[in-house]
Order: sequence, then C-alpha cells, then structure tokens
Amino acid sequence: MPKKWENVNVKVLEFNPKAQKLILSIKETLPKPWEEYIKKHPVGSKVKGIVQRFDKASAIVDLGDVKGIIHRSDLSWGRPGRVEDVLKIGEEREFAVLGLEGKFVKLGLKQLQENPWELFLKKYKVGDRVKLKVVSVHPFGAFLEFPEGVEGLLPFSEMGDIRDIKVGDEVEVRIIDIVPNSKVTLSAKEETKAEDIVSEGGESGFTLGELLKKKIKL
Repeated sequence: MPKKWENVNVKVLEFNPKAQKLILSIKETLPKPWEEYIKKHPVGSKVKGIVQRFDKASAIVDLGDVKGIIHRSDLSWGRPGRVEDVLKIGEEREFAVLGLEGKFVKLGLKQLQENPWELFLKKYKVGDRVKLKVVSVHPFGAFLEFPEGVEGLLPFSEMGDIRDIKVGDEVEVRIIDIVPNSKVTLSAKEETKAEDIVSEGGESGFTLGELLKKKIKL
C-alpha cells in the first residue's frame, strides 16, 4: 500500500464531473506478471511447472507467480490423446514456452522433441510399400505406426482381405495419400496396373475409359 503523501502513478478508470466522481487505479499501472514472465522466459525457453488441474482439453500449470496452459494438441506430434493420459495432477514437468494466451503462459510438450514429420517427408512418398505394426483398431479402420513415430490410417474400405487384423500385427501396405503434418492414408489392396486395364480392354472390346468407369462402380 502507498504511504501518505507518496507520489504514485495511477490510471483513471472513471471520471464523472456531474457526480464529482473520479475512480483511479494503481494496480492498472503495474507490470502484468505474465508479461514480466515472458520477458524472463521468451518463446522457446524450457521451464518447469506443476500440473494444477484439468480444464476440458487443456491443463493448467502452476509456474509460480503465473499460470500456464497446455492444450491437448501440444502434447505430442502424433494423434493427441486425453490430457489426463499424459499429465498427472501434482507432477512436475518440463515444458516449452510458446507465448502468451490471455493471462496464461502457453506451454507445449511436443516442442521439446524433434518433429517426426520432417523425417517422414524426407523418407517416404505416395506409392511406397511398407510393412508397419498395428497400434489401434477402430470400426472405421486401423492406425499403423511408422518407425519415425508418424501414424497412418488404414481405412476399413482399404483393408482388402485382412479385415481381422488386431493390435500388434504387422501389415504390408501402400501409401496412397500424404497430407504433410496432418495425416497419412494407407491401403492393403492390390494396386491396379495400367497395363492390366489395357489388356482387359483389348480382350473384351471395352475402351479404357469404359473400363475405368466400370472399376470405379465396382
């Protein structure tokens, strides 16, 4: 609290001449603790904090004089799981400072590790055949993991004759689509070659265009 006759900086919050009302604030002129924190710990810094509580798909972290927040999307480079499966209330962890989010210091865990997508994109391309391990199975398909840590989706419609796959199985698949830093789509079906289509057209009298339409319908 300021002492009597002490000079202080204040901010005018409300001024009403008719009511002879003037509301001032000393607090509003003081440095914001989260802004001071980010000055001492700029983006990219590594800091330690204690997980305090969960808030929907995020966790609130105690950083001392300020609070930090980490969202599910910043937990790992792979498919983000539940925050509760990665962090535990009361545990101390090291985090990367990502910036400010309101009064919170935005934090991340995956930023402490190398982005596996960078390694993946250097090594693989659409059309490559690989043998991968199944890490999870769902009604819509299965997720298979590459050695670099990136997961690819094998949709149910692309499973072909291996509908009974289970976690732990190794499956030979072909990469049919890559969306960088987002998703990889796989197929276990046999690849249809252009020469096979032409050959079929020559024997049956169908044109190449008619055969393609026929195969799409099938």
